[in-house]
Amino acid sequence: MIKVQAGTVGGCRNEVNAMWKIGDIVRYRNEDICRITDIRKERLTEEGEQEYYILESIYNKRMTIYVETGDENSSISLPMDRNDVNGIIDTIPDMAPEWISNDKERQHALENTSRNGSIPDQMAAAVALHKEEEKLKKTGKKLRLVDQQFLTRFESVINHAFAFGIGAAPDDVPLYIQHRLNDRR
Repeated sequence: MIKVQAGTVGGCRNEVNAMWKIGDIVRYRNEDICRITDIRKERLTEEGEQEYYILESIYNKRMTIYVETGDENSSISLPMDRNDVNGIIDTIPDMAPEWISNDKERQHALENTSRNGSIPDQMAAAVALHKEEEKLKKTGKKLRLVDQQFLTRFESVINHAFAFGIGAAPDDVPLYIQHRLNDRR
């Protein structure tokens, strides 16, 4: 049984007091789309036996995630639907993220966004990195390796989150985004 509060917050579905069941498709943090394959007690820590949701990644069948049933509100949510995805994409032309020129400050900000940022936050960071990449290309330069690694990470997270919502493969998401942006012009 899933109780959902109507509406979206920041382009992502806002759910309240979710109670998940085996077979549900969920988003684990901002990292992956998963199916709940089991709910069972396991002894994984020194605290003794705990009840866990067992999550299997939709896109990486070799990945299994264990989430304590008491922790689901902070780490499990509904996947985005097409309206959520399109809502985020539609904000891209208005995104004007500020480039942080100090490498250490930028790395810290990108790390924070990677760990704690919503999908719209990660999209804004990816937009900033792409804009800087385009600017550097004009001078024959490239992004710093750490910036490129964050860009790759953000793109992967966004592609997985959007793919399920639009019913496409993750590799098809960049083309979907481009078509959506072109259609909006």
